[in-house]
Amino acid sequence: MEITKKDFKFGYFALGLLFLLVSFYTFSNPSINLVSIIVVFGALAIYKGVIELIANAKIKQVKGIIVGAVDIIIGLYLLMHILLGLILLPYVFAIWFTVDSIILLSSHTRSGQEKNGVYWLLLVLDILGIAVGVALFFDPIVSSLTLSLLVSIYILLAGINYLLSSFR
Repeated sequence: MEITKKDFKFGYFALGLLFLLVSFYTFSNPSINLVSIIVVFGALAIYKGVIELIANAKIKQVKGIIVGAVDIIIGLYLLMHILLGLILLPYVFAIWFTVDSIILLSSHTRSGQEKNGVYWLLLVLDILGIAVGVALFFDPIVSSLTLSLLVSIYILLAGINYLLSSFR
């Protein structure tokens, strides 16, 4: 399959790179505090929401527009209510990771494109994203203690997913 300029989605590519950078930062600095996580991921959620709105408005996909709006709302909420964000952090991230991965999974399975190696890799990444999101629900106290690692893993998977999706 030859990739044309029209097939390349720069917004998803930039989002994937940003996710990878944030994930490498959190992997290299596991002792960062939860307030930093809230601020960084609040800003990341806003950026992701804007990219989703722009990308999905062009193709008039309502589901993607709603996801973009929800991402922006989550990002703004995390930035404006840091104390409450600390309390709700495991649940916010669990819902965000699970819903985002389910939507990505449904978009890949319905895309109608050939089922090559990239398709199967995206499928596996989406399923792993759902697993990380669901894992956050099981024990919120343990999740808040291991949140930095779990978030890093999810953001790494999402970054790879967005990079691969930018060429589809």
